[in-house]
Amino acid sequence: MMRQLRADIAELLQNGQHKAALSRTVQLHKDELKLSAYDQVDKFCDCVVKNLKDIRPDRKLPVDVCEAISSLIFAASRCGELPELHSLRYLFKGLLGPQFERANVELLPGNTVNSLIKQSLVVKSVAEDVKIQLINDIARDYKQDIGPLSNDGANGIKDQTRPKKFEEMLPDIGPKLALQDCKDMVTFWSNFPDKIPRSPIAHVHPKLPDYDDLVVQFGNLKKEYMQKISNK
Repeated sequence: MMRQLRADIAELLQNGQHKAALSRTVQLHKDELKLSAYDQVDKFCDCVVKNLKDIRPDRKLPVDVCEAISSLIFAASRCGELPELHSLRYLFKGLLGPQFERANVELLPGNTVNSLIKQSLVVKSVAEDVKIQLINDIARDYKQDIGPLSNDGANGIKDQTRPKKFEEMLPDIGPKLALQDCKDMVTFWSNFPDKIPRSPIAHVHPKLPDYDDLVVQFGNLKKEYMQKISNK
């Protein structure tokens, strides 16, 4: 499942859908943590098997065995896809008491659950730098050049790709400035070449002109043009 998810993210990156790919990394990170938890569960089970003779109600548990049992009980409450853990949980509850079980399931004071398995099974959110690192790792594995990705406090990710074309920026200018208005402006301004400011490209300010100023200029030019036609 994780390999398929990584392939899906790589395909999104190839198609330039960086934000969609970023959102999919949340599930990928959680799956990676779950896989890490499975490895830890396997080690805890080995520890229990090797120390079965020491697991008795009348004997104090060794520290490593107590941690293994506590962690298995905790994992059983969060890994519903592993029914064997539920059987172990009830066996340990009968052997060590319900208070021992409850302390480890609810992480009450005195629990001895392993800190790594806590981190692997209790995931509330995924940090932005973790998402971006996963994106970069996948891009590198699939030999894709996706450009620089970095944290952006507001949006979580900054996609530094090609500049927008003018028609792509129209929705950002405002709904009042329709495409036909722009075409009309170009038509009228073409009749007044001396009115159009000329400056070297290097000195053109990247900020878009104020909408109200554009409207005023367009209205004045239109009146001047109509008057010019009527005089003819």
